[in-house]
Amino acid sequence: AILAPAGYGKTVLTRELAYEMASRYRDARPGRLPPFPFLVPFGQFRRLASFEGMILSSLQRKGVTDYTAGAFAYLVQENRVILILDGFDELLEERPEEAQRNLRELVETLEGHGKVVVTSRSTFFRTSDEVANLLEYSLQPSQVRVVDLLEFDSEQRDRYVKRHFDDREAQSRALSLVNAEGLSEVMGSPLLLRETVDLLAASDGDIVLDAQGGRAELFDALERSVYERERRRHNHDFSDDTQRTFLKGLGREMLSSNARGFDKELTEVVAAESVEESDTSSDVELARLADHHFVTVPAGGEEVQFNHQVFREYFQARTVLDACERSDGAWVLALLQRRPLPEEVRSFLADLDRDARLPRSLLEQEALGSRPSERLVNNLGGLCGAYREFGLVPNLLERVPTEVPLSFSVEGLALVGSDWSGRYVQGMQFVDCDLSNADFGD
Repeated sequence: AILAPAGYGKTVLTRELAYEMASRYRDARPGRLPPFPFLVPFGQFRRLASFEGMILSSLQRKGVTDYTAGAFAYLVQENRVILILDGFDELLEERPEEAQRNLRELVETLEGHGKVVVTSRSTFFRTSDEVANLLEYSLQPSQVRVVDLLEFDSEQRDRYVKRHFDDREAQSRALSLVNAEGLSEVMGSPLLLRETVDLLAASDGDIVLDAQGGRAELFDALERSVYERERRRHNHDFSDDTQRTFLKGLGREMLSSNARGFDKELTEVVAAESVEESDTSSDVELARLADHHFVTVPAGGEEVQFNHQVFREYFQARTVLDACERSDGAWVLALLQRRPLPEEVRSFLADLDRDARLPRSLLEQEALGSRPSERLVNNLGGLCGAYREFGLVPNLLERVPTEVPLSFSVEGLALVGSDWSGRYVQGMQFVDCDLSNADFGD
């Protein structure tokens, strides 16, 4: 299992690994062939209910129609194929029971033989024991190896910056920014380091960025820089607001439909809906708007997707905040009735919404005081926990009937004197929380 936060290069690593293994296979002598890699982006198979369906669909996408799932599993068991599953956390976050069942079915089919590489964000697993627990002991911890991708340290950041700036003054400005105290943690992400260096290179020293503003300030600057570059690249005059409206529109559609992408035609419809009614942009110009830096069509795919899940989840957070500002809390609650907000969406909301307007407005909704569903309450609890603000979770406890079982996670919160009495809390996770004088009585 390869574990790392979003933007740390898990997908890039799986592709490099697959390329390296395929090259060795191609160059090997007959009779001494090493294992052949088979890379499956797990996120493409969110709606498939079985391991067998995932494998068959993946083989068919690559033009292989005469193999059964059993024959493929045999090759993995015999170490003739190494199965690489990228993005397991995306399925785990959206459909945890289905994800658990699919991976357990895979392991049981292989009967403990062969090798499978799985990538996931590190918030879902931390140790081999946790991976084994997910599989309900279909594997022993000794059969699981966990590899953590580390953040870029200051020396690696410095080397990257110096390779991209010849001018010493530009180098110095870039280094002072990427190593600033307020951004050092964010700059541990290779993805965000690259985007920031591109931003600085394109700005010719004109960029003004408050490093103490953290990730929210950085993403705002990245947006403005990308929007200007898009106007030059496509020779259009769509404003920052129009481009942002388009990207938030895509984020809202994907969040509402639990999708990772749409066909090109629907994407262009979202682009058309993003411009003012008085705008007379042609279809060609709208197609240029839809062909945006922040979106892409993956190799071998047909759907338009955000070019990284970090940017998808950022614009999804933006659209949720928009709903709050339009007093459309009902839409957000309806969303939470169906599924939890992705963890990184919740994290971005906490970054962008410094005054915690969103959770406060949701906690005032009448739907919480009557007979709210267990799913809604716990999804809202997870959102409140992401803000790490003391009053939100106790306020939730006051608003929600005691008979609703609680099973969300909170981390780093001072919950001194909080009242959990009379509640079913066996599913709760308290990580580094101060529960002094908290009441858990019957």
